[in-house]
Amino acid sequence: MKIKMQKSDKTTTAIQVIIGGYSSAGVKGENQDAFAALIPEAALLTNKGASAVIADGLSCADNAAEASQLSVTQFIDSFYATPDTWSVQKSGAKVLTSLNNWLYGQAKINKTSQWLTTLSAIVCKSSTAHIFHVGDCRISRLQNNIFETLTREHNHKVGGKKTVLTRVMGADNRLDVDYKKVPIEKGDMFLLSSDGVFNHLTDKYIKNQLSKLKNNTQTRIHLEQLSKQFVDKAIESGSTDNVTCLIIKIDKTVTDDQQALSHYFENKVIPPPLKVGDKIDNFQVQQVIVHNTRSHIYLVKEQEKDNIKILKAPSLNFSEDKQFLRSFVQEAWIGERIDHANLMKVTFAPEKSQFLYHLSDHIKGQSLRQWMTHNPKPDIYKIQNILKQLIMAVRVLQRMEIVHLDIRPENIIIDDNGHITLIDYGATKIKSFYDGYQNIKHMPMGTLEYSAPEYLIESKADFKSDMFSIAIVVYELLSGKYPYKLIKNQYEINHNLALWQYKTIRNFRCDCPLEIDLAIRQACSPDHTKRYNAFSEFEADICAENIKQIGHYKEIPFMEREPVKFWKLVSLFLFLTLLIVAFK
Repeated sequence: MKIKMQKSDKTTTAIQVIIGGYSSAGVKGENQDAFAALIPEAALLTNKGASAVIADGLSCADNAAEASQLSVTQFIDSFYATPDTWSVQKSGAKVLTSLNNWLYGQAKINKTSQWLTTLSAIVCKSSTAHIFHVGDCRISRLQNNIFETLTREHNHKVGGKKTVLTRVMGADNRLDVDYKKVPIEKGDMFLLSSDGVFNHLTDKYIKNQLSKLKNNTQTRIHLEQLSKQFVDKAIESGSTDNVTCLIIKIDKTVTDDQQALSHYFENKVIPPPLKVGDKIDNFQVQQVIVHNTRSHIYLVKEQEKDNIKILKAPSLNFSEDKQFLRSFVQEAWIGERIDHANLMKVTFAPEKSQFLYHLSDHIKGQSLRQWMTHNPKPDIYKIQNILKQLIMAVRVLQRMEIVHLDIRPENIIIDDNGHITLIDYGATKIKSFYDGYQNIKHMPMGTLEYSAPEYLIESKADFKSDMFSIAIVVYELLSGKYPYKLIKNQYEINHNLALWQYKTIRNFRCDCPLEIDLAIRQACSPDHTKRYNAFSEFEADICAENIKQIGHYKEIPFMEREPVKFWKLVSLFLFLTLLIVAFK
């Protein structure tokens, strides 16, 4: 049984909670229950939240106590080892699947050994509680003087009062986990309890005892004392099982998962425009690369280490634009967590700096836009090489649950060897930032002509949105054109997807194989559901001949396949009809 509370800054923008629990073997000789909780340090508390987990080992298993103890400790340790960019749901699901496979594997290794346990966990992040549940422990909540149970027991009665569990950890290589998320408010109290407790206490009694603590100042000691009171009361009421409970009290919630980023730039100063020779912290400007209304980019030399870096700072014009500044800080937040040859590495300014800027390695090369100017009709194999690298970069982001949302030629650097680097993470969507009970919609920040319709229309995005953008870029690389009518502003976005008419690339480049045209057509379909289900499928079709695609092409109605030719033929037919009628 353990509760760990790491040192936390009270001024942090993260949620603040108190956790206390108690467990006893009761009248049994061995305690097969276990619990663990962690309130991590400020950064982890913001990114991952505070967590608590309870487990009840099955007495029929010979390693019940070991299974419950290992499950609660490993859930905590492994959950906080998952990437910060993952959503709570994905992190929890991955950890539980891995843990279940290990428990199940022990029985496969040793036929006489069973590691079986129930498990219920809660992760409190920002203003949302995420619940994972397998078995017959229980998670309840007291909110606004209403006490309710948030989980259901996975069991059924047989032969009268006897119950049999229908779901447990370690019983099968497939695990079915109940997951839900609920909103939380300051003052909420959660109770995690084993069946040895809640089967012998009334909801009215639990509610009354929790209510006594709700409006007072508590410490972990107070919650531990109440937990022990519940345990003792359950034993007194006739419980013959192990007895465990854990109480969580919410002292503060955060409404925005990205407030930590806001907190960072609110304590920094935007530097004024710099010129060659100027110094900022330990960096001296060697060259001014970009000066515009949005940002300033410089080639700088780190004086002590003699390193060449790119320094990027926001423009003073955006000093009051919190969404822009948050996206600027987000670029470094993501860049520090990325390590891949086709993705730009970005770091925050030195910790002691008072200025708002970030740094990246100096990537030699030119933008893909410049490359297109010098290569108006590139060889198809070169385009395939660029596509493969882009897909590798975006699949790294996909595994991190990040959608780039601004893939365009200006954000792709290509060197003399054809190596590409994807840059600029300011418009990205990070799944862990949208873990809340009700996601807040933000205005699209990408470039209109490369943005997928679902992002422009509904602010929804996933990896298929990046697939759309990549397909548009490939189309433009091959033809110098755009497959749909260009969008100049938000008012020109056509919400009727049926009117997004794809122009075959073969109208502009007759040497383009049909297979490639079809692959691009599918990848940038305005209908999200009609795009490829994986980048590997897109890559396979565009980089190799695919007979199935030809068959699919023939199934597409001629009007959709060749809309320009279709209407020309219709016009010609009508013209000939009019001539025939006129000369009768």
